[in-house]
Amino acid sequence: MSPPRLCLLGSPPRRLGSPPRRLESPPLSQAPPSSARGRCLPQLAGAGVGAVGGRCLCCHRLLLPHLPPSKATASTMMAPPSGKPGAISLPKPPVIFNGLNFREYALHMQIHMCSQRLWGYLIGDRPCQPCPTLPAELAIPADADENTKRGLLDDLAAAMEAYQTDLSLYETWLEEEAYAKAILVGSMEVDISLDIAGLASSELMWTRLRQQYEPRNDAMFLAVVNEAQSLRQLDATVDEFFRKMSTVWRQMDLQGADVCRTCTCCQRQRVQTETTRLYEFLSHLRPEFEPVRAQLLARRPRPSLLETLPELRAEETRCREAGIGFAQQSTSVLVAQGLPSQVHVSAQPVVVPSPLPVAAGAPSTPSGIVCGYCSKTGHTASVCYKKKRDQSRRTSQGSRQGSS
Repeated sequence: MSPPRLCLLGSPPRRLGSPPRRLESPPLSQAPPSSARGRCLPQLAGAGVGAVGGRCLCCHRLLLPHLPPSKATASTMMAPPSGKPGAISLPKPPVIFNGLNFREYALHMQIHMCSQRLWGYLIGDRPCQPCPTLPAELAIPADADENTKRGLLDDLAAAMEAYQTDLSLYETWLEEEAYAKAILVGSMEVDISLDIAGLASSELMWTRLRQQYEPRNDAMFLAVVNEAQSLRQLDATVDEFFRKMSTVWRQMDLQGADVCRTCTCCQRQRVQTETTRLYEFLSHLRPEFEPVRAQLLARRPRPSLLETLPELRAEETRCREAGIGFAQQSTSVLVAQGLPSQVHVSAQPVVVPSPLPVAAGAPSTPSGIVCGYCSKTGHTASVCYKKKRDQSRRTSQGSRQGSS
């Protein structure tokens, strides 16, 4: 005697020993409507349970969710994630990856996928849900009393409820994983997407892209550090110089080590990095910012880099109005526009005093110094080279005569 068929969807179960009702079964290729998926109870009597799937006891329809993931249809895999009604089109990030712009592409891709709540699939925070297993068949002993039968039915109902919950989570993961893969493949050029389209998951695709295209080496990191140390404001404004420094700092963050940013040690390291960048930014400004720079560094608690920008802009405006630190710009303006209108130019010619006349017989040199030994101008007899040479010759001749 085969076990009885049980229905938990509200219809009364038939009595034990009564002949089964004859229900016409639809063909196996017919799938239930989307509204009925997940609510049908699989048949528990062995005939409809197998590798292909199960059949509902009420409608005898084939339960499509029981198909293995490899046999799911393309329309099921490409369905939009749950909670996104009508989201059929695949949004693309603003930056398309071409093999040379991975830094910009990775930054925009992270923001874009976070907005779609799919970034966890790319970095491995949302691993694959285990495929749920259909509960075992229920066989009620012939000599079981009513309490035993009721307990078995309650256990079966709890097992089926857990199965349906796990099945719903598994379907949701498959849908969102397919959605993430479609967005990732569509955000790059075709030649690059063909290399990763055959991978099993979006996490493997993103890992392959990072390993192949992410610029991460010591030589490039050292070049970025040297660039940050050599940057100076020069004739740039405060905002322009801040954008240049921010670009270099962003490259350093992308090439640096990955940190969790949540633990206490990482937060302290982040605060120390921001303080170092504040000192670096202020020290590379022009000298006319020295007063406000000293005030900012002496302030407690220490302000952040973004908090110092308004005061630096105000100081820059004050220096521009006062003409401090803008000598090159002012010179170029004067050369282009001529003299300022405030300067009064006299129409009378400028009288330049003529030099005093030189007396007859006086030396023509500007200094008027004449050597009394060699009669040459420009030095005195005490430092005359000819006089010292003649004296040294006389001394050497006298010593020779005395020895003879």
